[in-house]
Amino acid sequence: MQWPGTIQKKLKELPDKPGVYLMRGRDGAIIYVGKAASLRKRVQSYFRESTLRKAEPKVRGLIRSITDFEVRVLKSEAEALLTEGQLIKEYKPRYNTLFKDDKRFPLLRVYLNKPFPKFELCRIRKSDAGTYFGPYTSGLAARAALEFVEKRFGIRQCR
Repeated sequence: MQWPGTIQKKLKELPDKPGVYLMRGRDGAIIYVGKAASLRKRVQSYFRESTLRKAEPKVRGLIRSITDFEVRVLKSEAEALLTEGQLIKEYKPRYNTLFKDDKRFPLLRVYLNKPFPKFELCRIRKSDAGTYFGPYTSGLAARAALEFVEKRFGIRQCR
């Protein structure tokens, strides 16, 4: 498959840094959002003949639908993971199945206006009097932060 000159030029200019990439279809709508430790390696992998031959039908359909792409360079893979989730929720791309279930990353919440504040885990940031910390890339990381805060500052753990 021959790719347009604009795509070939963009492929040569890709940075070897972590980030997210957004693939666009014929109508300009975002059809896929992905993350990468190396944007150069990951995005270029879509535009190889061998990938098109060996890929599953869904991936072949995605590759054939791509007319343009954009990348966003980020500081780390963890930031790329969080950004990918946010972009999938925002654009609801056709070829992304993960994150469409609206699963959210864990947060720590505390209500500082209560007489005995208590930190707790949650997944939805509400517009309330709570102060939120996070998001965390895993529940394990969020629980470790919660345990650290409770032990370090002597915060109650009971109801």
